[in-house]
Amino acid sequence: MKKTLLLIIFSMALFVLYAQPGILDKSFGDTGIVLTNANGLINKIALQSDGKIIGAGAGNFDSQPPFLLIRYNMDGTIDSSFGNDGVTGNPLQHEIIGVAMQSNDEALTVSSYSSNIQVAKYKKDGKLDSSFGTSGNVVTTIGSNLTAPVNIILQPDYKIIVGGYIINAPNQGRQGFIVRYLADGSVDESFGNNGIVIVGEKNGDKSFGTAYAIGLQPDGKILMSALFNNDGVVYRFNTDGSIDNNFGTNGKAAFQQSDERVKSFIAYSLVVQADGKIVGGGSSLKNQFSTDFTYMAVARLNTDGSIDSSFGNNGLQDVAFGKDPGNGRTILLQDDGKIIITGRTYNVNQTYSHLALARFNSNGEPDSTFGNNGQVITDVQGYADGNDALLQKDKKILLAGDSFIGSEIGGKSYCLVARYNNNLSQKQILITKIKRWLQHHNGFTWDANSSINKYIVQRSYDGIHFNSIARINASNTSNYTYQDQSPLTGTNYYRLQTTSKSGAVNYSNVIAVSNYDIKLSPNPATNSLQIQGLPPNQKIKLTVVDIAGNIAISQQLTANGNKSFNLNIASLKQGNYLLKIETNGDVVTKQFVKQ
Repeated sequence: MKKTLLLIIFSMALFVLYAQPGILDKSFGDTGIVLTNANGLINKIALQSDGKIIGAGAGNFDSQPPFLLIRYNMDGTIDSSFGNDGVTGNPLQHEIIGVAMQSNDEALTVSSYSSNIQVAKYKKDGKLDSSFGTSGNVVTTIGSNLTAPVNIILQPDYKIIVGGYIINAPNQGRQGFIVRYLADGSVDESFGNNGIVIVGEKNGDKSFGTAYAIGLQPDGKILMSALFNNDGVVYRFNTDGSIDNNFGTNGKAAFQQSDERVKSFIAYSLVVQADGKIVGGGSSLKNQFSTDFTYMAVARLNTDGSIDSSFGNNGLQDVAFGKDPGNGRTILLQDDGKIIITGRTYNVNQTYSHLALARFNSNGEPDSTFGNNGQVITDVQGYADGNDALLQKDKKILLAGDSFIGSEIGGKSYCLVARYNNNLSQKQILITKIKRWLQHHNGFTWDANSSINKYIVQRSYDGIHFNSIARINASNTSNYTYQDQSPLTGTNYYRLQTTSKSGAVNYSNVIAVSNYDIKLSPNPATNSLQIQGLPPNQKIKLTVVDIAGNIAISQQLTANGNKSFNLNIASLKQGNYLLKIETNGDVVTKQFVKQ
């Protein structure tokens, strides 16, 4: 087979120069995703003022005692200066359900403790704050039955709000509760009944279900999302804990009226817009494909609790990831009014679960500038779930949760943090650009930059997962060259990780080198793409990936004697795609345009 050097330079605006919204930020970790082998999970995340990331949950890390909080640096590495080599624990907490960050970077957390709720306060270094409650812990008894917190939030006056629900006997309905504390951990007796508000009657009203989220309006009023008669509702409370009867009907408003299309909607997260409208992010139950499926969804209420019919489809917009159901966990509100919901999508048999995000314009319509027509799916090669998310100061999206990788017996559970680009107007800094070194097939060259302290050569088999293979310290030379003495079989992707003298880390463009003479025609293509130069009589896997990294087509075939194959691409939307060809351990990637 004739061998011709193929070079693919991904310095296009879509891939390098612009931080395409919805694409993984590869300056975070190695691929945009950080997995920590901790036999646990992250339920909530928070940011410190210096940009460091606090993950709250539970698990074991590196043979250390069980952890509850873990801290990451801005690049995704674990911050060993926090707690015990990056993690910290608390003998009174089994699993953190919610976390809130104070302005001094001290963290407040909430957990279940026996049949009670337990609030703890951690200093910036990860140690418990002994001035808070008793040795850093406050335990509150709500009633005689088991209580389950859902989150913890802070008021501007430093008062602490915890919301959740009471699990009563099987023949008794669940109740919602809100507790408010003063800054020192003592119960705020000016709130509700000695600091506690309970929603729903234990014996009489069995229709109250589970509380799912709490929120805070700018005027200090408190919101609680709950299930009532199988409908998702929101309760609103005045600042003293009393029900706000001016909201909805007697203080309770429904996000969505049941109809033939949507049977119910539950908000697992609440945010309040600048105009006072209330946005809930969660899941809708609807009839699709002749069965009831759960879909990621967003709904909006007016300030008085009425449904905002100008949003989406009569106040609600759901997301269908193909034919797969999904769950929304966290709602994020951008400064420009756009709305992001994060969570997961999965198949009905639950054999896989992928991270999922969607972004909407302020009117509830999908934002086509984000991911693939407003949607992003990330396969972590395991059973992944996005439990919480937030926006950094630079508007990038942080998504945290867990991923189970491997078989049911012998598999491992990982704490997961992923970061996505989220601003098309922001350019990535391309300090160094590499180009082919003509004398060597697996070599490249670049010009020196006086601001760079060192260069790390990184190589990948797929253009996504990079490993460092060489380090080159800056010198007085005007240009540099690197030759890979032991290249991988098939396509080799290369890039440089640069570290400036100030410590800033950036990346070069990516080049890919392969020795297969494979051609695509026509290009651009409409309905059929001819692939020429395939190795004959070999099992081949073809994968088409869109610009967001989502798999659009995956097909197995055996090349015929003519070494060509016509791939049906009629189902693809217009745009740029990558075709990955895998055979006998070799990988070749080609770019094409669907018109």
